[in-house]
Amino acid sequence: MNKNLKKNLKRIKRDLAGGPLIRFADFLFEKRMKSLALNPQIPYGVKKFLANSLSQHKIEEHKRIEEYEKGKGNLQIHSLIHSLSNLDSIPVHLHSRDWNGIKYKIWEEKDRLGEDSDFTVFFPNLRFPNFSKDVSLTPEEGKDGSYNTNRNSLDGVVEWDIWKNILYQSPVFRSKSKNDRPGLSGTRSFKPIPYNGIPETVRVPFFKTKSLSDANIGARAIVKVFQEHQKPIENLIKLLKTEPKVRKEFIDNEGKLETGQSLKKYGFDIDILPYISSPINGEHEGVSYRIYKAQGGSFGGENALWYWGFINGIQLPNFELKPNLSEYEREISQGALKLVFDYALYDDPLFKPEKRGTPHLTPRLVNGNKYDEEAIIVGLNMPEGIVIPYSISTGLNYVRKEITTAIHAYNTHKNQIDKIVEKLEKKEIQKELKSILRGLSVSNLSDSVAEFLGNQGSDFILENSYHLERQKSINE
Repeated sequence: MNKNLKKNLKRIKRDLAGGPLIRFADFLFEKRMKSLALNPQIPYGVKKFLANSLSQHKIEEHKRIEEYEKGKGNLQIHSLIHSLSNLDSIPVHLHSRDWNGIKYKIWEEKDRLGEDSDFTVFFPNLRFPNFSKDVSLTPEEGKDGSYNTNRNSLDGVVEWDIWKNILYQSPVFRSKSKNDRPGLSGTRSFKPIPYNGIPETVRVPFFKTKSLSDANIGARAIVKVFQEHQKPIENLIKLLKTEPKVRKEFIDNEGKLETGQSLKKYGFDIDILPYISSPINGEHEGVSYRIYKAQGGSFGGENALWYWGFINGIQLPNFELKPNLSEYEREISQGALKLVFDYALYDDPLFKPEKRGTPHLTPRLVNGNKYDEEAIIVGLNMPEGIVIPYSISTGLNYVRKEITTAIHAYNTHKNQIDKIVEKLEKKEIQKELKSILRGLSVSNLSDSVAEFLGNQGSDFILENSYHLERQKSINE
């Protein structure tokens, strides 16, 4: 530390030393506030008054440092002093509450340099398993390293698939997205809270809020929703602890639809899927499409709004169901099909890839299997063995624009697309693709595959500005 910096720090220390009252307040702030906050013999009103007084003192102290450093031009020193200052919050009180026979606690802290307070709510007696910490909960399943991964995944299942979907049933939390609903505590949740009554091997409901009334409203909502679903919660948790098939079922679930089906199977008669309105049917350049309004749903909350668009007038083959192709041939044929479809769209400004080489997301091709849960949720009746383009947006006009743009681009190159699609089943084409890819997927070598497909008669690929730029970049 240079001499000028030492000198300035000494001046700041001298200026802040103040009288005995300030030194005593600093001592309380640094050493005693948590003990005072936890002392049941001190009235809450006294704790609150003391916390507010200390906060006001710290605000004034902060302003004095800031003004002093501005006058000296030592803003870096001010930043250093601020970063090394005391805790950002002042402990106030640990509230103990009881609602319908279930106890919960609220840890209150005062913002050191502001008016706001933070309230952390937790339930010491509503205990969920912590699979990642309590290794006794599940037997070892295999020696391939999947054991730890599965235990971590089970923690996610308990919190996101069970707990947060149950909270969605409460009016208090229904408007919130999954990310914003109260979760379950983790190993670090209780480090800033002076409470040691919860072992590391369990997790409890846990959330933060900005007012005592909101803390109590949220806590009572949790009690109500837990008691309404307590029996299926306990039964399913027991099965997750003891039944490998049940664990695997939930870990392998791919989306909201499968999760909802599994929950109903084990006694949760709850609704987590979005509400689907009647479809808007349309037609563009002789090609029909449907747009559904999807509102609500557990993931985004009741205020979530999406428009799901299906171009049912464009039907392409689903190579994943072709019996004459091997599993790898099905995979690369489906990848090549998507690549051909994307290149048909790339020259339009709406879908033109960015300069960095990442395209705007083009409509994906859905076939109504478990990975295309939107098609299943709306009950889309799709012929077996085909895929259709699907688009999603938060705005009706935008999803309609994507659909009509995709239809126009497809129609422009339809004859060439149909010819190359016919060739993708041929063994000689498969042989060439496999020699190019050498076990990789189409996405790994998309430029080489695009060049090959273009040479098979898809001129719109070879003439595409994006393809020309990519080839130029590769050759340089």
